[in-house]
Amino acid sequence: MNRWFLAAVALGLPPFLYVAAAGMRHLPGAAIGVSLAAFLVALGLATYPLVEPVHGPRFGALGLLALLVVLMVVSIDPVGAGLVLDAVGWGALLAGPALLFLTFVAPNEGAGTRVVGLQFALALGLLLLAAVAAGSAGQPGLLVRNTFAALDAQLVGVAHLLVGRSAASLPLAGVGDPWFAGLAGLAVLATFVTFLRPVTGRGIVLPTAGAERPGPAIDPAIARRLTPRFRGLFESRSSAVGPPMGRLPGLAALLGAAAAGAGVLIADAGLPAAFLLALAIAVVASVGAVVVVERRPLD
Repeated sequence: MNRWFLAAVALGLPPFLYVAAAGMRHLPGAAIGVSLAAFLVALGLATYPLVEPVHGPRFGALGLLALLVVLMVVSIDPVGAGLVLDAVGWGALLAGPALLFLTFVAPNEGAGTRVVGLQFALALGLLLLAAVAAGSAGQPGLLVRNTFAALDAQLVGVAHLLVGRSAASLPLAGVGDPWFAGLAGLAVLATFVTFLRPVTGRGIVLPTAGAERPGPAIDPAIARRLTPRFRGLFESRSSAVGPPMGRLPGLAALLGAAAAGAGVLIADAGLPAAFLLALAIAVVASVGAVVVVERRPLD
């Protein structure tokens, strides 16, 4: 696991850690300890394959499957499962956004997969905050039930909007947590930071530090076995300077992106309806422009 990805993970996890803290804040003392332990175990199982790529995926998958079984039991019968199982299930569910982020925002995933994975992680975070806001904060089993109830209500409400009917309930629309919104910007930045590493067309990472490298030099042991004519031909066709170094966007680019993101939040808070309409039109126009450019012949 390279340091580039570690930095992105460290930058992107705070919003999901905030969701976990908000979900455990009002639990009884014993339930907090069990939920926190389940959360940390789930997080460890998700990160272990990154450290141990040989046996880690199998071990991590089995552990996460066990937590998923507990979560299913708690969601079916939150009262009869007992406080310990309820707390384990709630802790595992609170780890969900972080697990999605770690799974999809990985070096071997494409740009589209990373962005969609980030969206799912943030949406699940909002869903958990909505479940906490719905009440039953001191009962982890009912919080699990609230989460799935909020998901069902959100899907039904969106379906009603798509067919032109009024939505009875949109739980995510009622979540107005400024701390989560601000920290979510870090996750967005971390995801896009993973796109910034310069690579070749074949995905080979380019170096980003140091002076210009010399051009390709023939191995002396090989040169001794070559004829003078072939050696002269090689030297005449070789550049004296190596390929250029990869360049990362500077501070100005990052500050500009941060300012643009802040402008989006301000516009959304001031004129939400007009902003969403303008944003939808801009997205459609941008996608159309990209499709037109990609279909143009190269010559």
